[in-house]
Amino acid sequence: MKQFIVNILLFFLFLFLIVFISGRNYHFNDDQSDYLDAIIDKHRLAEKTPSPRIILGGGSNLAFGIDSKKIENAIGLPVINLGLHAGLGLDFIVNEIKYIAKPTDIVILSIEYDLTIKGSDPLKEQVAKKFSTAKNF
Repeated sequence: MKQFIVNILLFFLFLFLIVFISGRNYHFNDDQSDYLDAIIDKHRLAEKTPSPRIILGGGSNLAFGIDSKKIENAIGLPVINLGLHAGLGLDFIVNEIKYIAKPTDIVILSIEYDLTIKGSDPLKEQVAKKFSTAKNF
């Protein structure tokens, strides 16, 4: 019985060391590319796409749930999908659309159920670090 307990303790010690060593080598690098970097590409596309165009504004429901190319082919107008993250808040999303939209554009705002007006300040700061113009939204 003693040998069994010693073996179990050794096993858990070994397991703990593996988890500790592998976790020690991992650290979050804020400069690495991530999902929120998509705002840069979306704005670059908006800058080079002539009006009239369709602008979609909202959260990740648009980013992951809409086939912009399919809409573009069906309607014949270019589509700019600004959908990113509902946590940015309705104010951010609307101000972002105002910044991009021209008088001849068609704007479609897709509001998610749990979308707040103000949004998350830490998330907005994170986006502003990646895309400095976002400070204005």
